[in-house]
Amino acid sequence: MFQFLLLIITIVALMINADAAAQEEGTIFDKFDGTINDTSSWFDPSRWTNILKVPTSIDTVWIDESNTYVAIDSDSEVAAAEVYELIIGRSGSSNSMENVQVDLLEDATLNVVTNMIIGQYLESDAIVYASHNSQINIGDTLTIGGGVGGSGVIILSGNAQIIANDITICENNGCKLIMDDDSKLTLNGNGNDNNNMKDKLNKMIQQGLIVFSSSSSFMLEQQDNKKEFQVTYDASNSGKTTVKIIDVDVLFNDVGKEEECKDLKLKYQGKKKKNCKWIAKKNKCNKDFNGNSIANYWCQSSCSTCTATRDDNEPPTGSNSNEDENNCKDLKLKYKGKNNWCKWASKKNKCKKKHKGKSIGNHWCKESCQQCPPISNNNTVTTI
Repeated sequence: MFQFLLLIITIVALMINADAAAQEEGTIFDKFDGTINDTSSWFDPSRWTNILKVPTSIDTVWIDESNTYVAIDSDSEVAAAEVYELIIGRSGSSNSMENVQVDLLEDATLNVVTNMIIGQYLESDAIVYASHNSQINIGDTLTIGGGVGGSGVIILSGNAQIIANDITICENNGCKLIMDDDSKLTLNGNGNDNNNMKDKLNKMIQQGLIVFSSSSSFMLEQQDNKKEFQVTYDASNSGKTTVKIIDVDVLFNDVGKEEECKDLKLKYQGKKKKNCKWIAKKNKCNKDFNGNSIANYWCQSSCSTCTATRDDNEPPTGSNSNEDENNCKDLKLKYKGKNNWCKWASKKNKCKKKHKGKSIGNHWCKESCQQCPPISNNNTVTTI
């Protein structure tokens, strides 16, 4: 009798465990009733046809029918949209008429336990648009363009951000991660070589797989500062690797790499001996030749005007301060290939800043910044 009861208890326990295991396997959601221009919420159970409930963290979601639109809004009753695995644009069906699109509205959050794939197989096509202040959390890998021929685009607007363990972007023209000024991509990199991760992200940027948004100030050219991608690895923050867009002061970084400080080939009256060394020896550095300063353009080495060695107030070799007063001009440096960067600096109120350790107003752009000293009546001007 005891053995019979033990057998019954064992059978019941197995049945309970089997039911629990079946429940934990989750459900595949592959039908969503929503079209472009239709307000179709992820949190509306009636939209998930055939199942009529909202997916949870144990469920897999395939959004694959062409012209399907899903809006993940900020629901006050639900903290976030949750799913075990999410595939948006799984096959060529997603691209038969219109593409598939999932939007995260402002303040919305999407949590994916494992992988999120945008455009998985051949001819698939999908778009994910993350609005300002939205966030996508991915436990494993974000894949944009999964299989051969699959295409996908993710757009991060405003300060939207993605947090994932890893990222893969296909190398065809239809695969992009598009980032706005304040958006951010963070990779936890668990189990990955973080140096390789940083190199991988930099390569994606160089290949044009991670790009600026068309609405960013970089693309609209509305900024005083240049924008560029910054990829950083933070060992103190659980080894996270981050991609974001930063400001770079154009005066410090976009003037262009300074050419090697050396004398240019110059002949006076066609004679080789009358070169830069001859000019410095004859104290002619303060003069102009062919419209450019000899000291600051033609003969920087001989006249000792290299920016790394010359002090702001130190006159060029072979010159005197009185003669320099009559030669108060902007130096011949270029901004983005243009010769009028000093006028730009003055207009943008940059005269009080420094460039390469020297005052813009008192050294580089005296004329445009109106820092020329009073002209003395005792000066005499000679020509070469």
